[in-house]
Amino acid sequence: MRLKKGILKIEKKGINTVVQNKQKVGIIGFGRFGALLADLLSSDYQPIITDERDLSELAQSSGYPWADLETVMQQETVFLAVPISRMESLLKEISPLSRSGQVIIDVASVKTRIRDWMVKELPVEVQILNTHPMFGPDSYKRDRDLRMVFCPTRIHNELENTWRSVFESWGCRLIDLEVEDHDRLAARSQGITHCRSCHEGHEYPTDCRRYTWIQAGSSCGGANLSGYRRTLP
Repeated sequence: MRLKKGILKIEKKGINTVVQNKQKVGIIGFGRFGALLADLLSSDYQPIITDERDLSELAQSSGYPWADLETVMQQETVFLAVPISRMESLLKEISPLSRSGQVIIDVASVKTRIRDWMVKELPVEVQILNTHPMFGPDSYKRDRDLRMVFCPTRIHNELENTWRSVFESWGCRLIDLEVEDHDRLAARSQGITHCRSCHEGHEYPTDCRRYTWIQAGSSCGGANLSGYRRTLP
């Protein structure tokens, strides 16, 4: 549950910074989407950041505390915002650091394999919420028709409803899908998007904003195909 907000004024590198006394959430991964995730969460929570790379100066200059993995894993909710290629090894690493009742949320573009890894590696007492935000840093700025696939794999109803409310407060339209259905639709509507600039004229619930732009003739902008290779047969 979210805590009642208070105000705390701190000094950091000679700059006056106003920080709300909020419940902390952990974020593992501070790439472009991890940074957007921190910005979105910061209206209601205090993100605590870590990454396998030393991005402490970047995080702190953005107003977010930097911590080691053990400290981040002490938070009640932890978001995993790392590349799919790193996910399995990360889950093995954090499994002994997790605790009963903790909520682990992933934001990867592939769901079935990630769900399977999380169920396999995390203790049964740990709660799992699989999501796929169908937007990124660029599309978030340009188009506020935000979609998020929502897969409550193993989570208590109260916490599920809490996170539904949080994501909806960002303007997200939640799409409830089984992870297998997500990957089947995403492989068709998104994987092909990054290889072709046109399609059959169908719209799928997992179409991202980049997909819409490409339909109109926009460029892919160098998006990474690694996630989609894992969804295609």
